[in-house]
Amino acid sequence: MLRYLQIHEQKAKKGVKSDYTIIGKNGLLWIFLIQPTQQETNQVISDFGLDRHPFEKYEKENHSVRYALDPFEFVIFDYFVENGSIGSARLLFIIKDNLLVMVANKNSKFYHELFENVSTRIEKNTAKNKSTARILHTFLQEDIEENYDVIQKLEEEISRLQDKAANYETTQVASVQEIVKLKRKIFKMSRRFWASTKIIFLLKAGFTNVKIDAETSKMLVDVHDTFLHQIDIATAQKEMLSDVMNIYSTGINNRLASISNDLNHIMKQLSSFALILLIPTLIASIYGMNFANIPLQDNAYGFHILLISMAAIVSFLFYIFRRKNWL
Repeated sequence: MLRYLQIHEQKAKKGVKSDYTIIGKNGLLWIFLIQPTQQETNQVISDFGLDRHPFEKYEKENHSVRYALDPFEFVIFDYFVENGSIGSARLLFIIKDNLLVMVANKNSKFYHELFENVSTRIEKNTAKNKSTARILHTFLQEDIEENYDVIQKLEEEISRLQDKAANYETTQVASVQEIVKLKRKIFKMSRRFWASTKIIFLLKAGFTNVKIDAETSKMLVDVHDTFLHQIDIATAQKEMLSDVMNIYSTGINNRLASISNDLNHIMKQLSSFALILLIPTLIASIYGMNFANIPLQDNAYGFHILLISMAAIVSFLFYIFRRKNWL
């Protein structure tokens, strides 16, 4: 979808089709292509004489990257929260004279709302915001605020893993795969934030063709510092995940120790029962041997004496093992 905002003679106009006006130096045109069709892309390239190469390549980038300085062409890997989950997209920026072209490779509700928020802020003061640098800053400022929602979502995920790792006795335990996957995601995100800071640095340092006044330059410093702050938070989150891994490892060791203790108790029980049963079995086996002279053979109470003796021995052993907490 093609959305645009054009400013001419202090008047702003928004549209959602390709009916924009190619204006001169006294005007300003911001085009936002959200998962555009090939026809929309071709029209923008043709109308403004843009290089086709960035449009064909930006969707394959794995992190923020700069293509050219004049016109300033770069890609930012962007994150947002939508429908309760973290989404990501690649944003292509092309800044040429009084033209700002942005391309998002995903048709997300977040980008439509972002366009509305930024264009509304610009429309309220077209005189102050009549520069591509100011629109770019307004967009970046709105966009990086969303990163804090992403970071908050990651913190919730880390807290969930911490609870699962701590409660190792439950069936829903954290897995190494979950922890490693989330840690890899945060590492990748912080690396992409760092790549974005280098692009913002080029802007605020004046190394590009984008004309930036002193006030906008200061505001870009704030965007740059916000990225650095978010990188610090991501680093802290990686350390938190390392702690989760330690908790998980401790929980596994505790579970193994508990299993080993239970196994030892079972072995003691089995050994106790085996010994208790061994004595009467031994006596019965001895008296089952085929000999002429066996003690108590001719005694009228011999059988009862043996039964009482076996019961006494079994009772004594049972008492001993109970005292030792084997039974």
